[in-house]
Amino acid sequence: MRCAGDISNYITLEWNEHIKNWPLFVTLLYLASIAIATLFGDIILRTVEGARPIETEEEKEYLIPLFEDLCQDTKEAFPEMSKTRLYIFDNSTVNAHAIGKRSIVVTQGAIRTFSRDELKAILAHEMGHIYYGNAMAKLLNIVGNGAVSLFVLIAKLIIRVLDALHAPLDQKAGGLISAFFDFLKWLLCLMQVSFLFLGNLILTGNSRSAEYKADKFAYMMGYGLELKEALYILQRMAVTDQLPLVERMQASHPRVSRRIMKIEQLLAKE
Repeated sequence: MRCAGDISNYITLEWNEHIKNWPLFVTLLYLASIAIATLFGDIILRTVEGARPIETEEEKEYLIPLFEDLCQDTKEAFPEMSKTRLYIFDNSTVNAHAIGKRSIVVTQGAIRTFSRDELKAILAHEMGHIYYGNAMAKLLNIVGNGAVSLFVLIAKLIIRVLDALHAPLDQKAGGLISAFFDFLKWLLCLMQVSFLFLGNLILTGNSRSAEYKADKFAYMMGYGLELKEALYILQRMAVTDQLPLVERMQASHPRVSRRIMKIEQLLAKE
């Protein structure tokens, strides 16, 4: 019968044998996910969100000329700006956001709420996110989180299989092997939660400063006054800014009032 020391050595040797190739596997998984995000990230997220192209005659008559004017203004102010496309999300919320390197999604609620010039200012803000690479950074963060979660899921499955295979030996070890595998699963969960929380915290911190840069981008394109009016509408629609501490830390946007203040400061300089 094996003693506890022999069992411990056996577990260590077995585990080392199984995980020696994991760093390579994780690296390849992450690189593959980054490549997929770079090439197809826009399409994947648009599909997941349910964003659609401009389809109806009413949408074409209103949005296509509006967006073409905006793209022309952007190209004149920022010649290196990549080509962008507009998509619609059939939702009553008032929102718009940029995806990856070339996609902007606007909700039906935003189309109906803002005037033509206000909507152009909002879309110019989203152009700023694409121009400065903020939307791509957000996409890569989502992909990175997905890769980590996938790795943890695979690792848990492997641990569960190994735990089942060593069940006969575990009876002789007094449950030592199961306890060891339970500890590994707990460690993986802790790693996943910590990685996702810290990654989101860093990204949202950068996102708040990115909002000011995107606002200034719209201002430099000549939409400062229109953006200010649109932000005042958003401020009136906001329920409250008094969020719990953790939610404030993870909020990707600064207070609307601060964004208005900074736009007004830029306009005052004129």
